[in-house]
Amino acid sequence: MTQHCAKTCHYSAGLVLSRPRGKSDGIVPITHRYLFCLIASILIAASAFGQDANARSSPSPAPATAASPSEAEPVIVTGSYIPTQTAAEVGANPVQVIDRYTIEKSGERNTEELLRNQPVANANGVPTSGNVGNISGQGASSISLRGFDPGATLVLLDGHRMVSHPSGTNGGTEFFVDLNTIPRAAIESVEILKDGASTTYGADAVAGVVNIKLRHNFQGAEAYAEYGNSTGTDSGETAASIAFGVGDNNTHLSGVVNYYRRNSIYTTDRGYDRKNGLPPIATANSEPYNLELSRAAVVAAGGNPPLDLGDTFFGHAPFFSNGTAPASNYVYYPDVNDPAAAHFPINHFTGELPDTERYGVFINADHKIFGDQMVAYGDVFFERADVRNDFGPAPTVAFQPVNGVTIAIPPHAPGPTLGGPSHADTGVPPGAYNPFNPFQQIISGNSQASLFEFGNEKFDNLTDAFFTTVGLRGDKLLDGNWGYDAAFRYSHIDATIDFTAPSKTRFNRVLNAADPIFDPTSRQFIGTTIPFNPFGDFRRKIPNNYRLADFVVVHPREEDTGGLAVFDLNIYSTKLFDLPAGGVGLAFGAQFQDETLSQDVDKRLEAGDIPVFQLRSASGNRNSYAGYAEMSIPVFGNDFSIPGFHALQFTGAARYESFSTGSNVMVPKVGLRWQPFDDSLTVRATWGEGYRLPSLTQLNAPVSSSPQSFIDPVKNVAVFVPTPKFAPGLTVSIDLFDIETTGRVTSSDPARTVTRIESGNAFPGESVVRDENGNLVLITQVAFQNTASQKARGADFSIAYELQTIVGTFRSTTLATLLDSFQFSPFPGQPEKELRSSVTNPFLEDAYLKWKGLSQLGWNWHGFDTVFTAHYRDGFHDILIGPNENKEHWVRQTWFFDVQASYEIQTHTKPEERLINGWPSWRYLLDKTTITFGVNNIFDHDPPRSNNNFPHLLYDPTGRFTYASLKKEF
Repeated sequence: MTQHCAKTCHYSAGLVLSRPRGKSDGIVPITHRYLFCLIASILIAASAFGQDANARSSPSPAPATAASPSEAEPVIVTGSYIPTQTAAEVGANPVQVIDRYTIEKSGERNTEELLRNQPVANANGVPTSGNVGNISGQGASSISLRGFDPGATLVLLDGHRMVSHPSGTNGGTEFFVDLNTIPRAAIESVEILKDGASTTYGADAVAGVVNIKLRHNFQGAEAYAEYGNSTGTDSGETAASIAFGVGDNNTHLSGVVNYYRRNSIYTTDRGYDRKNGLPPIATANSEPYNLELSRAAVVAAGGNPPLDLGDTFFGHAPFFSNGTAPASNYVYYPDVNDPAAAHFPINHFTGELPDTERYGVFINADHKIFGDQMVAYGDVFFERADVRNDFGPAPTVAFQPVNGVTIAIPPHAPGPTLGGPSHADTGVPPGAYNPFNPFQQIISGNSQASLFEFGNEKFDNLTDAFFTTVGLRGDKLLDGNWGYDAAFRYSHIDATIDFTAPSKTRFNRVLNAADPIFDPTSRQFIGTTIPFNPFGDFRRKIPNNYRLADFVVVHPREEDTGGLAVFDLNIYSTKLFDLPAGGVGLAFGAQFQDETLSQDVDKRLEAGDIPVFQLRSASGNRNSYAGYAEMSIPVFGNDFSIPGFHALQFTGAARYESFSTGSNVMVPKVGLRWQPFDDSLTVRATWGEGYRLPSLTQLNAPVSSSPQSFIDPVKNVAVFVPTPKFAPGLTVSIDLFDIETTGRVTSSDPARTVTRIESGNAFPGESVVRDENGNLVLITQVAFQNTASQKARGADFSIAYELQTIVGTFRSTTLATLLDSFQFSPFPGQPEKELRSSVTNPFLEDAYLKWKGLSQLGWNWHGFDTVFTAHYRDGFHDILIGPNENKEHWVRQTWFFDVQASYEIQTHTKPEERLINGWPSWRYLLDKTTITFGVNNIFDHDPPRSNNNFPHLLYDPTGRFTYASLKKEF
């Protein structure tokens, strides 16, 4: 499949009033080829107190041990390679910055929670909670901006690309950077561009860019330990880290070692998640089994099914049966959706929040070879994440699937059968029988069961993430205005998934009393002569069934590997030459990428031998070459201005990229920055194009094929920054966005596939299977196509205020996002469906929230620091799935409240007081020690009630969570 094109448009407007410790939130264009997005923002910012864009949005003193650049020094802000000095000079690409202080005061336990709880994050992210194998990417997590799929948000580490998790999501076809492999302890700050930046970073930045900056230039040492637990059923959490740094003016070495452990939560641990009901809470994959039966076999066995059921219907053994109930006691009904059908409370056995353990190390170093003009630097990163999920007892779904291994219960005795499927249809060998079957028929077809006796299906997801970077950078070259950065990064992820689950093939063998495994004279004998009895009830134990588990349960493995090698060369000048309004800025560079993917799936998983899961192996490679340039041209500014044009600046950028798949793209971006009166009002606007690529799985999986290309464009516009002098410390912003993408890669519509095949226009690999009567039996391969379109429209709001008094500093910050509309059309020509305030999928239970907000109120004074946080999530329309109809249900909105209090001990120990008789003094040991206590979800509010008990992918079941931490700086 070649590259495919998608489109995005974005509009925003904002107001900001701020002091020096504040910063403006940012919108950056992300575009995919042939489309653009418009963005306008109004920011009211206090120019008299202008600050570096790398400053935190929540004001607070930086730790003394962390080195930070001077406010006068130009810095490179995410979205551009031309250094700037203040937030007001960031041009069209202001960014939202979450710094180390904000991270520590957020109360979030890990990187996933920190980012996914931001208001700009919406539906379609991949959470750790609720991810019990229901979606691919087991054990991984991601952020999704604006509600687009996670692959539409580009995540960078220190401004460089990181390989995506190789297991992916949505069937292993869409990929994302795994947040679980990025420890919170190693993060210095996060910069979020609320749009993309394809001209700067290339593909995949459709909905936005998240640049996670790790801790560099740390001086001294910091030890941190934390323990927390839910106040309900035990779900303890332990975290520890050590940060260190040594160096002088020429050489520096620093690093972080981290450990994290979190215990699991099961659905039975929460009362609201134990509730029974109809599907999907309770499932027709049940025990007693829901068996598809023939009237002839039932009547011959003494059963008395209602006459209106026809010749084929369903039945189950009586509840609490020991497996020997006669046919006359069975319950008969038309289908598995009938109220008389058996339903299994799967929510009583499923894991909700998995067991998690992570540990790793990050080390970085730099050395000045020729002062600031040539600095060699490098880093190495390793993180291991082990996530263990329980899926519950294996559901068979239909015994006879269109693909994969068929399950079939042999007839009561060898010989001719009475109705039902044949031996040839099911693969049941001649002479096979099960003496517990009251019916002289092979039971298969659409029968459904829960294989309870074989225990829960389990997934042990082990992920090893690694990257290393080496590079040279220099600044203040030539006339003092030039700089460069040349870097090579290689990142690699090994993701191993060990399954524990019953084998359908082996289950068929234990159902057949004539199989050699029950023959004591056979070398295959498994220690018993009694076959499996599938006619009981899980609430009444049949001991022999459990003895067969060791034979039936298998341990297949999936091994996924991803690698990414990237070489970047960036050269910039803050003053290429002088104009009357100031210096012309320039940046240009080149990039090479080589991406590899291997998904090696166990043959049993490929064959469909494991209930529910049928996966495919895939592998591929892709490389690309790119060149880019950007320029900033001041027309008015400094001492050169006229009425109405206090300052005016134009920006332009372009990127060309060529791919080994045979396609290439050229994307532009232009922008302006205008101050009509003075520094109190700034207007910014940009327009650009961008692109997104199909994943290597979509390109190389056996079922994938498409002749088209894929690109996602986005257009970014406008920011206004006024600063009234009457309210120093107040910051207000509003950003409007309007994003459209077209050509999103999806699986082809089966009906369209059949039409193409029968008209002779099938894509490579597409085919169908028909029976002898010409009826369609199976579409064996369906190509991926660039067909879907998405539109998102809304606004971001923020207000921040800081007040310094004689009793301390008070701070207030509120962020909110309105998703006014999110529309989706799966295929060209189909009308777009409005999804705002509705569930993404009634089974997965995620939603496009209209409103999402975060508000904090803080106070600090003489080492005391308290923060109160409120989280708001809007309600949404859910679909209640019932046996006869689906009804709409409103899932209520929620407020959750957190509080944190800390105290930093400062003894002001003099150097001569640090040791007493050769031992550290108590004053020195206590100095720079911070003790923190916190409670998340103070009032222990439950998640809202929904179709599946609660929205599993939107909320987690932790409940009230208390924690305490101790940090010591040396």
